[in-house]
Amino acid sequence: MKNGTLECKSCNHEVATHREETGMALCDICAPWVESSLRRTGEIPSWAPSFCDERQDMFYDTRKAITKYSKIREGRGHWVRGDTSPCPITERGWNQFLEYVMGEDAKGILIRTSNGIDMREDAIGLSNSVSAIQNHLRLADENTEHLFGHSIRLDGNSIWINDVLFGPKACEIHCQNRRILPQLIFDRYHGLDERSIEDMAYVYMRGPWIPLIRETTNARVPTSFALREEICRIADGTHGDEPADRLRAALLLWSTEVEREFLTCPPSSWARSFQWIREIAADFSAEVEIAGDGIYVTGSSKNMYRIAPTAPNGRADRFEVSRILNREDDDSSEAGEGEESVPICIHSMSSDEEDLERPLGDVIVNLILALRDDLQTAEKIPQLFRHLPGEFQTRRRGGDRRYWRQRWGEYMRRNEPEEQDGPLGNRRYREMRIAVRAARAALGELGEEE
Repeated sequence: MKNGTLECKSCNHEVATHREETGMALCDICAPWVESSLRRTGEIPSWAPSFCDERQDMFYDTRKAITKYSKIREGRGHWVRGDTSPCPITERGWNQFLEYVMGEDAKGILIRTSNGIDMREDAIGLSNSVSAIQNHLRLADENTEHLFGHSIRLDGNSIWINDVLFGPKACEIHCQNRRILPQLIFDRYHGLDERSIEDMAYVYMRGPWIPLIRETTNARVPTSFALREEICRIADGTHGDEPADRLRAALLLWSTEVEREFLTCPPSSWARSFQWIREIAADFSAEVEIAGDGIYVTGSSKNMYRIAPTAPNGRADRFEVSRILNREDDDSSEAGEGEESVPICIHSMSSDEEDLERPLGDVIVNLILALRDDLQTAEKIPQLFRHLPGEFQTRRRGGDRRYWRQRWGEYMRRNEPEEQDGPLGNRRYREMRIAVRAARAALGELGEEE
């Protein structure tokens, strides 16, 4: 607070208002975007903001590494491109990820995890595979006493395995899930682990890392025991801070766009980007207006557009663009009341690492400038071109097929009106297009020779 006024916690602007939902002071520009971001990132772990601030350097290397694995031949089918960064969807994909996380110390861990994966794949279709164990457990009855070297006894909808109760009746939370039994029995039966089945159940179900992957990312949670245990050990720091930080950075990259959210973007970068929005709004005050429900931009076509934050479960771009058809009640107490709008499908395109690292404010500034010169921007964005006023949509555009069809229709009406819509007219139109292409190609070759 300076001289009795509140300072914006987002961009450090000297005039701000305390917002009840966020519990912090925010300026008129930042408020809707910060509130939307906080609703969207409500489930990220509590350590995320401090980690992002201290280890921002980690995200570039991690994003580059996991993108590489998703593109190489060995990674095909094991990784998927989510809303943010590529994430593993198979056990092999997770093994490749651990290779990056552990670096030079990966050999011992990869031997163990690879053995579990190989043995599971080799057992597919056999009587001792994970699915076979699962089927035997499903078919077990009161006469079943042993199964794959384990004593077994049914107890209603629960089951006793080696005198340990699994199912809803179990007191221990890690034993209440019967679905984990095939994985545990497989490892014990094949000699991959010699711990008691209760100890293995605890390791298999312990948090918080596996639940975090399941609930906040698009990655498929690994099912093999060794992989799950090693992921938890790495994240806990058992193998050192560097592998733990790589894993944590990946979890955040899979759950959100780090540079586009208030809690995970470096505070200085976030503040500078929204300060830039304020500068642009001041420089072009006649065309750019800040409102409670977003940013209004008047384009060179005289169209009015609104840039607003998306709903928490909305688009990955974090923004949505609408063309305002009618804005009757500018003084309404409710944002957007009395106006008619049409959504425009415009997405932010990330072509390189530099684009991915741009804070949200930078993306909004680029969008403001693009919409302010909408006639020029529409030449490259067909979705925007469709929303231009009619007098601008009749212009000739390079490669626009509608222009060729229009001129051909005019020619046929003048010279052969009876064949205008018949098969002969359509055939001649195709022949004309082929001839024009050939002529252009010949002229291009002639120009090169000259």
